[in-house]
Amino acid sequence: MSSAATAGLRSARFRGLVAINITGVIFGTAALFGKLPVSPLWIIGVRTVVATLTMLVWGYLTKELRSIPRRHWPAIAASAVVMSVSWVLFYSTVQSGGVAVATLTFATFPLFALIIDSWHLRRRPRPVELIAAGAIFGAVYLVVDPSPSSSTHWGVVAGIGSAMLYALYWHLSRSLRPALSETMVTISQSALIAVSVMPFLPFASRPPIHLMDWGALVWFGAVNTALASQLYFYALRHLSASSCGAFVAIEPVYAITFAAVLFHEPLSSRTFVSGAVILAASYLLSIVESDPAIRPDGAPDGHEI
Repeated sequence: MSSAATAGLRSARFRGLVAINITGVIFGTAALFGKLPVSPLWIIGVRTVVATLTMLVWGYLTKELRSIPRRHWPAIAASAVVMSVSWVLFYSTVQSGGVAVATLTFATFPLFALIIDSWHLRRRPRPVELIAAGAIFGAVYLVVDPSPSSSTHWGVVAGIGSAMLYALYWHLSRSLRPALSETMVTISQSALIAVSVMPFLPFASRPPIHLMDWGALVWFGAVNTALASQLYFYALRHLSASSCGAFVAIEPVYAITFAAVLFHEPLSSRTFVSGAVILAASYLLSIVESDPAIRPDGAPDGHEI
């Protein structure tokens, strides 16, 4: 390989690393929007409407807008409904249990993704997967505040439910990726999530009232959803999906740090230990799930947003 080609590959990899680092920071701030005095339904509704409009503009400018074959719409619709419920549970966890509880319980989703894959492929879990699963559940127990009156009990249940649904969303979305562009999948799913949430908005409490709340939600949709997804997809073109997943996996670290600095959320030793165990075990499961030499179906690896 010529020196010019080698330099080009290094430059492309560097741009990919910059993109994935920015993406990791942006993802790390996503949970903070749950701190807004706004119902999770409103957070999701405004987010997805803005994200859809932003992605439509992006798709038009880049000439990536395409029609979607009718056969793919059932999977898109199912994934959108599953994702909308997952988001509602996630932001309910942020508001009831805090950012640390929400992000750490959500970080267990690789475990549930492997369970779904094992069921789909009709195979038994491997020893490494069982060990990682036990470590994750033990670490989640550490997140729970032992006080009987603590609100983290509901937060942990909702957070695990969110992770389970996100794993199902990932499974449903993965079948769409070979046939459709990332842009079209993102647009169609965001639009259907918005449609699925909107009928409930008139009945939801705490709508955004202040201009700052509306501005934050618009930023959430345009930057944390639309821009972050494009940065992630850009990084995937220059880095392996396992490398990208490793950077995104530290999202809870960013989120917990930001929450501690901006909202003065307490950081206990239990949180540190739980976070370290969950992130390590989840990363191990991500490697197992993404390695074609380990996965019997040889499916490509990836990380969905």
